[in-house]
Amino acid sequence: MSAVMRSLSVLQEVFVPHVASIITQLTQKLMLVSKVSLIIIVTLILYCWEMYNEYVVQLKLQFLVSNLMFRYKILGSTVTQGQLS
Repeated sequence: MSAVMRSLSVLQEVFVPHVASIITQLTQKLMLVSKVSLIIIVTLILYCWEMYNEYVVQLKLQFLVSNLMFRYKILGSTVTQGQLS
């Protein structure tokens, strides 16, 4: 038991002086990782937003085209094509 206590005492004497530098290094690495993670997340959000906007534009164009085709069909049934030009 005394050997274990001496080992812990020696370990404490060797380890404790380095705790401050180890914590500082770990903190810096964690900050770097968090910044990189934030950049990746923001990039993904912007990409998804761009894809969403592109999809919405496509839907609006499809709606406009189908609406125009529907109106043309209605006009085509009541008005001849020569009367439209």
